[in-house]
Amino acid sequence: MPKLATWLREKDEKWFQPFFAKHSEIEICNARKGQVAIADADGLLLTGGPDIAADFLKQPVPDPSVLDPDVDLVRDRWEFAAVDAALARGLPVLAICKGMQLLNVALGGTLKLDIPGHKLPEQKDNDIQPLRSETKAAHRFDKVNSSHHQAVDRLGT
Repeated sequence: MPKLATWLREKDEKWFQPFFAKHSEIEICNARKGQVAIADADGLLLTGGPDIAADFLKQPVPDPSVLDPDVDLVRDRWEFAAVDAALARGLPVLAICKGMQLLNVALGGTLKLDIPGHKLPEQKDNDIQPLRSETKAAHRFDKVNSSHHQAVDRLGT
């Protein structure tokens, strides 16, 4: 049975559960719930979440007040180690939202630490936004998270 290593927050499980249910042949190994050995994994899923802890950024942080204070050092430590191990083994990595930013930083890239005006208080209650499209995407999601205030700046290699 193929194993997918990830760190999945409890509040995000509901979004991934329909996919996981359709693919019960894949064992989901959630590091948040216990030890996950990347050496035993067949792929790595990096999901969304709060900002990457400043300790892991490879760039100056001129204004620390723009960073989310609710970082998860334990998760970041595991995910950076998991990326290194997955890339060393040539495993596939799917990086979504924060996961894409973390992958970029792991590869030596940098982030735009704050997109001015994008982290507005009124967005706190409206994380999920309806997609505006005449046709639904093949995956059938009709909503997307819209709470990002950071973005990839310089690409890592």
